[in-house]
Amino acid sequence: MAAQSNQDLSKLVKEKKALADAGDYFGLLGIEESASADEVKAAYFRMARQFHPDTLKKQNLGDLHMDASFVFNKLTDAYQTLMTPSRRDAYVRERRAGQPLDPEDEKRLIEQQGKIAMHQGRMALNRRAWGPAEDFFRQYVELMPDDARGWVSLGWCLFQNPNRDLKDRLQEAKTYFVKAVNLDEKNADAHYYLSLYHKERKEYDLQEREVRKALKINQEHVPAQRELRLLEMRSGEKSGTQSIGEFIKGLFGKKKPVEEEPEEEPKRKRR
Repeated sequence: MAAQSNQDLSKLVKEKKALADAGDYFGLLGIEESASADEVKAAYFRMARQFHPDTLKKQNLGDLHMDASFVFNKLTDAYQTLMTPSRRDAYVRERRAGQPLDPEDEKRLIEQQGKIAMHQGRMALNRRAWGPAEDFFRQYVELMPDDARGWVSLGWCLFQNPNRDLKDRLQEAKTYFVKAVNLDEKNADAHYYLSLYHKERKEYDLQEREVRKALKINQEHVPAQRELRLLEMRSGEKSGTQSIGEFIKGLFGKKKPVEEEPEEEPKRKRR
């Protein structure tokens, strides 16, 4: 890209500042309303390079430095809005209507888009279509970033995807499981899947800790019960600590042993 003169750059800053003030994200990025996600991304990075503070620091823009900084921040807003399907739809509707969209309408639209993405992700996961499942769950967490279920589902489809490098997918999956736990400490699935991560790495003490947490939250969590039994067979009883078998009994209660009735003595035959 050829270097711009200060005069040309000042003119560009003023033009983009006017578009930013008007909330014209398409004009700000220099793209059409029909632009694809790839076109949005390319336009954003092109403009961001021009308006990055480190780039403009060398230019003698005088009072326009503050305007350029404002434009740079609005470029980021435009990118995030136009790259998120639900937010883009809402923005286009507002743009066409010429009036602000009701926040409740936008919320309902995002929730609807989220439900669809979650459903499609689960369907793809059931078919073991790991790539499409990942795409749907990524869309969901973008729409509903505070919902732990989305991060759990995204982590689980990555965890199982054999087409990705084992080390990389395990580490990324763990990141999402931890994020889910941070969002919702009482999400039993997040703890259970974390236990499987530690199992894969043969970190059995950490695995047991997460399994116990899952069962403390939901004592009917069947996969976690199964992992506890496997751990018990692997590790055996540990002196001085509560065994896994005792832990299960504490959760589900002991069954009273059935007392066997004494056998009747055989009657002697009369002579």
